[in-house]
Amino acid sequence: MRRLFICISVALFLASACYADVVIGDWEQSDDGWNLPPGSQYEPIIGVTLHDWSLHVTQSGYSQDLYVRLQDVGHVADFMANDTFKIDFTSRDGTSVGWNGISAISINAEGFGLHTFEPSPYSLWRFDYWEGSIGWTIPVELDYSEVFDTITNPPSYVEIIFALNSDGTHNDFYFDNARLTPEPMTIALLGLGGLMLRRRK
Repeated sequence: MRRLFICISVALFLASACYADVVIGDWEQSDDGWNLPPGSQYEPIIGVTLHDWSLHVTQSGYSQDLYVRLQDVGHVADFMANDTFKIDFTSRDGTSVGWNGISAISINAEGFGLHTFEPSPYSLWRFDYWEGSIGWTIPVELDYSEVFDTITNPPSYVEIIFALNSDGTHNDFYFDNARLTPEPMTIALLGLGGLMLRRRK
């Protein structure tokens, strides 16, 4: 039994190593192909979760100006080979009461078209500020597997579109480490599948 447990653990580790995250935005003083709202900049201080810089977006109220269009063969293939989009979203310290957040993330691709995902509960992708609040990071995660049934396979392009919103005062959004990855259960199944194939030999 102990030997089986060790084998499964090794298989899961190897599967995780083989199916590493595909980073599509680390913003190391580059837009990485993303469309950025006017006034966006790269910050070496707040919101850094990968390498040395984060993306600082200044946005008052509602906007869909932050998005990326994946259309080269490699990135489209990466999108189709994975099923989860992740990004790290960071707040700054609070000096007054208010809020900002991601209202929705939409996937637009050849075929059916636009799929809009909203956080549930709504507070999942949102920061509420108060005087003296300390900034922190939310790991935003979106399982987009449901779009596969209604888009062209493979699509010629995929767009990931953010709907950002704020109270009009708390207009600073910090992002880093945008990536595509298989969900943990997928990694586990791949690892167990590899283990079963090995045992059959």
